Amino acid sequence: MAKLGFKGSFDNEIASFSVSLFLFHFVEDKVHFVYCPHLDITGYGHTLKEAKDSFEVGFMEFLDYTTKKGTLAAELKKLGWAFKGGSKLPKKPVAPSMSALLKTNRYMSEIFDKYPVQTFKQNFGIPAYA
Repeated sequence: MAKLGFKGSFDNEIASFSVSLFLFHFVEDKVHFVYCPHLDITGYGHTLKEAKDSFEVGFMEFLDYTTKKGTLAAELKKLGWAFKGGSKLPKKPVAPSMSALLKTNRYMSEIFDKYPVQTFKQNFGIPAYA
């Protein structure tokens, strides 16, 4: 079984920490897809490596764009994330549970209903925001 993971770093002036997220790998019409339901980001390609590379680009673009625009916290909230911590900044984002995602994310439910998938848990660096 091929290892599915994401290795990379995100660098800007924002503090960061690690969260554990699930990635799904599935194939449709000979196209490989890597999907992260916690962030609603998909990568694709002719091979698993191309799909992982495509996912990495999408992940980095999402973080770069939302941190520069100051909308990361709002986007994460839309995706079901919560923020833990007291009055100190930055607050730590907490990803929604898999069961919550299955109830609210139609695309994720469709993937499980239609395709055999491999799931993997992976640590990611996410900028801390409040």
